[in-house]
Amino acid sequence: MVESSPRFHKLFHADWSMHPHGRWFASAVWETGSWLLSGPTRVPDLDHYVSDLLTASADGAVLAGFDFPIGLPLAFGQKTGCTDFSEALRLFGTGDWATFYDVAETPADISPMRPFYPAKSGPSGTQSHAQLLHGLGLTKKQTYRQCEIGGPGTKTASPLFWTLGAAAVGKATISGWRDVIAPARQRGARLWPFDGDLDDLATKGGLVLAESYPGDAYGQIGLSMAGKSKTNREDRRTLAPALLHWATSHNLRLSPHLDKAIQKGFAAKHGIDNGFDAVVGLLAMIAVVEGERAAAPDLSADVLQWEGWILGRQSAAAAGSVNTADNPPLEDEPSDSAPP
Repeated sequence: MVESSPRFHKLFHADWSMHPHGRWFASAVWETGSWLLSGPTRVPDLDHYVSDLLTASADGAVLAGFDFPIGLPLAFGQKTGCTDFSEALRLFGTGDWATFYDVAETPADISPMRPFYPAKSGPSGTQSHAQLLHGLGLTKKQTYRQCEIGGPGTKTASPLFWTLGAAAVGKATISGWRDVIAPARQRGARLWPFDGDLDDLATKGGLVLAESYPGDAYGQIGLSMAGKSKTNREDRRTLAPALLHWATSHNLRLSPHLDKAIQKGFAAKHGIDNGFDAVVGLLAMIAVVEGERAAAPDLSADVLQWEGWILGRQSAAAAGSVNTADNPPLEDEPSDSAPP
C-alpha cells in the first residue's frame, strides 16, 4: 500500500472481446490518500472510449490495461521489414498492409500480410494450426511471444493469429489494435514497454497503454482458482471474501455498485465473467502501480523492440517449466510439416 501519491492517478482495466457486449472495464482513481474503485461497466463506442481515456489523462498520468496481446512474435516481426512493433502497428491496415486485419478465409489466403486465420468455423478437421504455420512460414514455437509461454501457475496463452475457439485471441486483437491502440497512439498515447519503463512513462504524464492477462492476474493477487471456473457464478460468489479481503488489506474503497457485484458473484448486469476479469485485472494493476509487484522481469532487446510484455507477469524461466494440458511443450516443428 502506497503512503504517498502513486505514479498514476487513474487506472483503467478492460476485459476484451471481439463482440462489443463482451467488453467491460473497471477503473480506479486516487482520491484523498486511497484508491476508489468503480465498475464493472460496459465499454462504450470504441472511439468514445479512447477519447474518455485521453480526457482522463489531461491532468495526470493514466494507465489503461487491455486484455489482448500487444506486440508481435519476434520471428514474425522480422518478416515485416519494419524496425519495431510501433512502426509495424502504424502500417498495418494501410498501403501494402491493407489486408492485415482481414481474417484469412482459406489456407491459401494466409500470408505475413494477412496472418489471422480462420475467418469462420468450417467442417471438423478442415482448419488447423498447421495450415496457419505453413502460410506464415513459421514454426509453432515462433508464433509465441516470450510472455505467452507458461510455467507453474502461469498458463500458456493462445497464439496471436489463431481466431477459432473460446481461448482464441486473434479477432479481439484485431479490434484492439485497429480501433483502440493505433488511434490512441496517433493522439499521443504511449505504449508500455515499447516507449519506456513504467516509472519513466508515468513521469511524462498522459495516457499509457499496457497489456494485461486476467488468467495470470488471478495468481498475481493470490486468488486461487483451483477447482473453480470463472464462468460459474456460484464459483465467482465463493471468491468474494478473498476479493474483499484483498481490497481491505490494500486500503481500497469500492463503489456500492462494485461491492454488490463482487458479493453477488457478478450477475448478468455486472458483465458476468467479463466484469469479473475486468475487476481482477484492475486489482493486479494496482499491485504493480503500488510497487508490490514488478511490472516485468528484466526484458531483452527483442522483447522491447517487438514482443512486449504482460503487465505484472513473471517470466516462464522464473516460474519454472511444466508439460501439462494448459502448458503443452512448444515443439519446434517445421513450418512445412502440413501443407494447406
